[in-house]
Amino acid sequence: MEVAVTPQRLISWQVELFGTALAAGTTIALRSIAIAQAITAGKWPESRESRRMVTEKAHAFSAGMVAATLELNRIWLRMALAGWRQQSALATAWLDAAQAAGKPAGIAARRNARRLKRRSS
Repeated sequence: MEVAVTPQRLISWQVELFGTALAAGTTIALRSIAIAQAITAGKWPESRESRRMVTEKAHAFSAGMVAATLELNRIWLRMALAGWRQQSALATAWLDAAQAAGKPAGIAARRNARRLKRRSS
């Protein structure tokens, strides 16, 4: 299976990264407000938002590791069975693995941004 790095594919990666960065920025801004309120109320270590933040980060990390492992195994399978006809196919495969590893964190960031926007309104 030959996959070339096309301009459309690069643009889709850039759009996905921009969306994730925007959601992460929104999440950080709204969480800092929630954390500041918890600190001033004197209940930061046991606040629900702090526990949720740590749990979500651990979940996104483990999901990203599983996705990256699956994608890296797919690279080995493609190399063994299909072979490489273009040099750019290997580079694209590594980019796919990196994208798969970051996708769970991006999904979590967008979900948190939506949840925190609803909560702050």
